[in-house]
Amino acid sequence: LPGALLAGTLAAGLRAGGVAGLGAAALALVATGAAALAYRRRAPDRSPCDGCPERILPVVCSGHRTAAHRERAFARLAGRWMSAEGP
Repeated sequence: LPGALLAGTLAAGLRAGGVAGLGAAALALVATGAAALAYRRRAPDRSPCDGCPERILPVVCSGHRTAAHRERAFARLAGRWMSAEGP
């Protein structure tokens, strides 16, 4: 929904033209860029939950297991791609 609102603001601003319309479009672009930057800087929070009985185990919590598995699989795939390219 926020992305749709920003896209609508951008489109309406560009369609309206003028200083106010272009200003609204520019503001929508800046807001989108800031949100994307904030999203990329935020790393996954894999810290154990306070009440989780699995927090003392040496393995990944079952709540994060699927995501951790996919990340390891992608890292292996990316490693194969990079080694296949050669120098």
